[in-house]
Amino acid sequence: MLGDVRACPAARPAVCKERAEAAVARLICDSGIIPVDMDLPRPLSHSSISMYGECPKKYWFRYIERIPEKPKHYFSYGRSMHSALEFFYGAEEPVCPSLDDLLKAYKARWVAEGYRDAEQERTYFEDGKAILIAFYHKHAGDFAPPLAVEHSFQALVEGVPVTGVIDRIDELPDGTVAVLDYKTGKAIAKDRVASDPQLTMYQLACEGEFDCEVGRLSFYHLPSLTTLDTGRHGQDKVDSLKRRIVDTAADICAERFDPRPEEKKCMWCDYKPFCPVFKHQFPPSPARDAGKEPEPPVEGEAGLARLADRYGELRGEIAARGALKEALAKAFKRKGYVKAFGKRFEARVAWRERWEFPDREKAKDLIKKAGLWDSVLTPMSVKVNEVLEDPGLDPGCRARLEGAGSLVLAVEFAVKPVGRAGPKGAVPPATSDLSADDDEQLAEMIDRYGELESLKSECKALESRLSAALREKGCDKACGQRFEVAGVWKERYEFPDRGRLADLARAAGLLDRIMVPSQALVQGLMKDPAHRATLEPVARRTEVAELEVSPVAGAERRGG
Repeated sequence: MLGDVRACPAARPAVCKERAEAAVARLICDSGIIPVDMDLPRPLSHSSISMYGECPKKYWFRYIERIPEKPKHYFSYGRSMHSALEFFYGAEEPVCPSLDDLLKAYKARWVAEGYRDAEQERTYFEDGKAILIAFYHKHAGDFAPPLAVEHSFQALVEGVPVTGVIDRIDELPDGTVAVLDYKTGKAIAKDRVASDPQLTMYQLACEGEFDCEVGRLSFYHLPSLTTLDTGRHGQDKVDSLKRRIVDTAADICAERFDPRPEEKKCMWCDYKPFCPVFKHQFPPSPARDAGKEPEPPVEGEAGLARLADRYGELRGEIAARGALKEALAKAFKRKGYVKAFGKRFEARVAWRERWEFPDREKAKDLIKKAGLWDSVLTPMSVKVNEVLEDPGLDPGCRARLEGAGSLVLAVEFAVKPVGRAGPKGAVPPATSDLSADDDEQLAEMIDRYGELESLKSECKALESRLSAALREKGCDKACGQRFEVAGVWKERYEFPDRGRLADLARAAGLLDRIMVPSQALVQGLMKDPAHRATLEPVARRTEVAELEVSPVAGAERRGG
């Protein structure tokens, strides 16, 4: 039954897609279910169901309002490790890749978002590299191409659309299949594998798509290279999952999004500044009030003019943030503070070393002579889009590159003041008089910087409204009393998987056209004494401040 997939690895994606469509058709025929629009913002997944169960309001912010969460280093690390193992097991030829190729793929597919600094990123990178080397030596000898890797599924469960990605599916000697999920975090409780609903969902998806029984469910804990196995989850677990899926979908469709606060969960929640439970702790912000009725449509030229003026003001204020950040950093350093408080915001500073290269061409030559040039390159989406606009690009290459991305309509706004009065209100109070010689002035600077930080979300929301209003009215310019805003719309491709993009560009001989040196990777070279000795003659050591502000509640506090 699975022979056609095993016999021809290259055919796996098409076969799996065909079986997925057939599985959905079977569900419809066997159950009499007709898929209808359930007003779900997207198909349910294990993670979105878990998020709704944790806090319906958090789900609302993430999937209804589509406010992204902050990048987390542990998510980036997990994606990097999964991507490397996808390369290891996902080759079309049934031959074990070399260790060198695995480590090259790991480096090319590394996700750099969310790390506190370059040192933390380097630590995680080296940890992951060590794990992959140990994984290779443990499993290269028994390497066998799996039935599927990073397998995306779409299915109906009691009429509710669900989706997910299964890390690996193997065929077992008795004709059943094994589902394996990689874990990169802390140790896993031994009894978790026997009842985990994520594995139950994967079991349902596999048995629907591949029309065969799941014989084994596993968590593979990568840091310890250990596997936790269990047999097929019983009908009680399946029925429990189905009830949970149906109940979650019903609650979402009924718009039940009340917050469910708990101290430990809320402490680290990215949506705390927007949540009505914590409204008293944060200054007014349209983004925080996302739970209110949506903004009214823009009516007439007067409404468009008001949007243009407010957008111009916000752009001007946010542009002044850099100067204020620099003044705050100098004040913190002079006073020896690592934290200080205003009336509404607290600010923390961390100092890190950075190398600058005044003569970039000399630095480039030294890096190339040392054979390190390829190690500091990263694909740049702007350059990929330039390549895609080249009419001479090979059609097959174009199709592959486009398949690695998603086409979006992006707008760029240009803002300029109008009228003789100038950009009134566009520039915040000057920072030159805030010398921060005492804590009162420092507190004022902190509160002003916190206000400017909170304006970024308002500016983004306003940009979306302005873009929609201009497109609806069929024009590309809006004039207020103080500002003129002009928009240029252009289709472009976005590439979430930079590793895959680099692989495609390398195969097409396009690396020179899309790769640029990454500042973060160059900084990483300077951590190695040998490489630092090579580059130090053209580098200079500087110290930069990482400033973080967050709202505070309660008493007015001062000092460091």
